[in-house]
Amino acid sequence: MSSIIKVVAAIIYNEENRFLMALKKAGKNLAGYWEFPGGKVEKGEDELVAIKREIKEELNADVLNANLVCVTEDFVVSFLNKEQQVIGVYYLVDIEQDLDENYLAKNILDLENGSIHFCWKSLEELTSDVFTSPIDKSAFQNLKKYLLERG
Repeated sequence: MSSIIKVVAAIIYNEENRFLMALKKAGKNLAGYWEFPGGKVEKGEDELVAIKREIKEELNADVLNANLVCVTEDFVVSFLNKEQQVIGVYYLVDIEQDLDENYLAKNILDLENGSIHFCWKSLEELTSDVFTSPIDKSAFQNLKKYLLERG
């Protein structure tokens, strides 16, 4: 029997229309995989509380605004744990701090079995193929539609 987990992710972009990406390196996967910053919603936790907590934990930054962009419509089996199904909730997030390249270079988050590195990527540098997770691929397509609608 598989369990269902909910994850939240922050879509953060700057005045140069570059998006903040997280490169997670785990175990023997030295190349890592790309995703939007975020993580699991804890049992009983509100999604907005979860996104604020995750951004504080990962970037030591404070969320000013969070607007829902999309929720993945399909359950997908987690590529990290085949016993879990994942639902993704994606927010367009404004943060208080300036996350420049120098800050990001120093802000490498050490994990029990790996690390997370952060960098800015332009929309031209991003394609669905950049993302490993099927829910991130789907969210990226929704993000492009969202941005086109906003103008």
